[in-house]
Amino acid sequence: MARPTGGGAERTVVRCVNSRSYAVGPQGIFHVDCSTPDAPVPSQRVLRHWDAATGQDRAMGVFEAPATAHLAVSPDGRSILYDRSNAATFALMMIENFR
Repeated sequence: MARPTGGGAERTVVRCVNSRSYAVGPQGIFHVDCSTPDAPVPSQRVLRHWDAATGQDRAMGVFEAPATAHLAVSPDGRSILYDRSNAATFALMMIENFR
């Protein structure tokens, strides 16, 4: 939710985000879509970016992960680090130069 600093009504910024599947970057919010309608198979997730300047939310790409959490974005906004885990293992994954 966003609320103007000068007052006014709240508005939704991004509709469907899990509590740990987003990161604030230099130009907006990177997040994993919790509905993943654009993903070809259930174990894939859609990485999206909400642009703070334009208010547009767009898909950045699809990646393999049964579950995701703990997104982090680099200071230049060109790399994303995320946790890919299942019941037996944990792995840190990085997506680089996706812009």
